[in-house]
Amino acid sequence: MKRSIFLLVIISGFILILFACYFPNLAISPGKLSSGHEELVKSCTNCHSYFGGVQSSKCVVCHKIDQIGLVKTNGTAIVNLKNVENSFHKYLLTKDCFACHQEHKYLKFARSIRRFDHNLFAIDVRNNCILCHKKPVDELHKEINDNCLTCHKLNKWKPATFEHNKYFVLDKDHNTSCATCHPQNNFKAYTCYGCHEHTYEKMIDEHREESVKDLTKCVSCHKSANKHDMKKEGGSEGEGNSEDHKDND
Repeated sequence: MKRSIFLLVIISGFILILFACYFPNLAISPGKLSSGHEELVKSCTNCHSYFGGVQSSKCVVCHKIDQIGLVKTNGTAIVNLKNVENSFHKYLLTKDCFACHQEHKYLKFARSIRRFDHNLFAIDVRNNCILCHKKPVDELHKEINDNCLTCHKLNKWKPATFEHNKYFVLDKDHNTSCATCHPQNNFKAYTCYGCHEHTYEKMIDEHREESVKDLTKCVSCHKSANKHDMKKEGGSEGEGNSEDHKDND
């Protein structure tokens, strides 16, 4: 009796293995395929290897890396491209397709959500957003070239992290073109000598009595156009009333 049960178990297991090998889409598929791969529902080995899982090397048989997102596998051009003017896939450090893509629509409770990770790109590509993204066309951004990471982060575009008021308040006299203070769109540096009100010689005369010699770090003292609202370098906010920072007029 025990022997018969044992043989029945062995035979049943063997049948299940054969069934899984010949009809994996019915036996072990975790869910429906994405719309672009529905036609492969009965051709699991196009992407999978027996006991070897999915392999990116099989993806590139149909999908050419430099054409992904631009041309369909049948050679037809993809129209209505939103932001990508060329295939960003060619900039990836790794060709591991499954770092981002998951083709089976898993059951809801077992779904694995994979977010795109910009760290898959080399640092020089990560710092050049316009390789893949179109620049915003509002008044502020049209003056800015490839300095996105000055204000934005790769893991979350909004909200922007930069607050100009933390460095210098843009009042009616200073709310001017970005290039006036940031020549050549270099927002890691600034100058106050892009305006006719400020010349180096004039500032030397005004600051000589304060014993200020370094006139390249204006915002270390000045946080706004109010000359009484100053911060002594190395001091704390609100020291604008100290004797050595008072205006003598």
